[in-house]
Amino acid sequence: MIGRLRAWLGRGRVATAVTPQPELPPPPSLAEELAGLALNADAWLAARPRSGTLYSTLPAETISAVAQQYPEQAAAIVAAADRAISHEFDLLGSGPFVPVDPGREARGAYRPIDWYLDPVQHLRFPERVPYREWNLLEMRPGLADVKFPWEMSRCQHWLPLAQAFRITGDTRYATEVFDQHDDFMAANPVGFGVNWTCTMDVAIGAFNWAMAADLIHAARQADAGRVAGLYSSIFDRGHFIERNLENKYEVTSNHFLSNVVGLFGVAMLFRELPSGQRWVARCREWLEQEIRVQVLADGADYESSVPYHRLVTELFLSGARLAQLDAHPLSNEYLAKLRLMFVFLEAVLRPDGRVPQIGDADDGRVHIFSNYGQWQPQYPNTLMIGQWPAGKDLSTFANMTVLFGHVPMASETSLPTLFASTSMAAEISTSLMW
Repeated sequence: MIGRLRAWLGRGRVATAVTPQPELPPPPSLAEELAGLALNADAWLAARPRSGTLYSTLPAETISAVAQQYPEQAAAIVAAADRAISHEFDLLGSGPFVPVDPGREARGAYRPIDWYLDPVQHLRFPERVPYREWNLLEMRPGLADVKFPWEMSRCQHWLPLAQAFRITGDTRYATEVFDQHDDFMAANPVGFGVNWTCTMDVAIGAFNWAMAADLIHAARQADAGRVAGLYSSIFDRGHFIERNLENKYEVTSNHFLSNVVGLFGVAMLFRELPSGQRWVARCREWLEQEIRVQVLADGADYESSVPYHRLVTELFLSGARLAQLDAHPLSNEYLAKLRLMFVFLEAVLRPDGRVPQIGDADDGRVHIFSNYGQWQPQYPNTLMIGQWPAGKDLSTFANMTVLFGHVPMASETSLPTLFASTSMAAEISTSLMW
């Protein structure tokens, strides 16, 4: 706990006397790396698979079938996407707000988002500060909470936009993702501004960008130039994460783990390229290392917080699923430790099925597949295999949990059953489905 506090404070200030670090050469752009392989963006994008790159990228027929089978959940996703198009957000208990950038003009019907806003204090963080010069104690306006712009920059609302596009075929949702990408990069060039000062948030945002991009591109209906621009930005984010890992403190924590999992998600988009291959290899090593370091023998996260245990479980589960999609599952030791994390979480649930508040919490998520802006952090069924739906076969259940993120139970207060049977426990251990 103390180590995490020191690490957080360390991200918010700059030492008064530091030894200048040698400047690294600029990393290659996506276009440059493709050119080195005698490829161009159009050819590379055209050759990308339509499913299976990330666990969110399901075949079109699967998305259609699952959406038809669960119309209420599909309608809720579309409603969340409509709020995202209206730029209506509700973050960290803020209540609904619409952040309009006061310094940039509308582009047609699109109003630029204020990516620097604390909507509770109605204060803005300074813009375009080089991230290495960031000093939270000196640059924080009044009592503004930096977690609001950081949370916005995770772009977890891009998933419902991409999901709604695939469910409905309405290109407005894909266009909104591209417009918000252009908007974000205009207000937050790489390395400039508060939204580049915490690599955890950069990495989670990059992973959500990757999921949205791949979901949209898989339909082959979007403008190729805008798709290429988005993939190029995701590639740049990967290099930023690699060069700014949060593993320089006394201990590693959920921050470094988020860096690793976010970079792994980005790497899966580029795994046939030299940078992607390097990222995949390093992320695999780091995941194996961190589950040994951060998870105790009983399956509990060492940070002594049940809500953070939930987040770390989601992160390790994401890493395991990505490794499986890469055709080389992580070690049996890793999978056994991950299973213990679920066993621990089930053991500490209250009788009403909620997670108890023990230790600190910030309600962090890697992805929000359903109920964006309305999900209840006390319920873990948005993370894990919940009560097995009667009459549903395993493949349908797996696809639904990927598309919507959770299974509708008979009662939201019913106790989730993580391992409904011995075979279910084995299935989770080997297949690691959402």
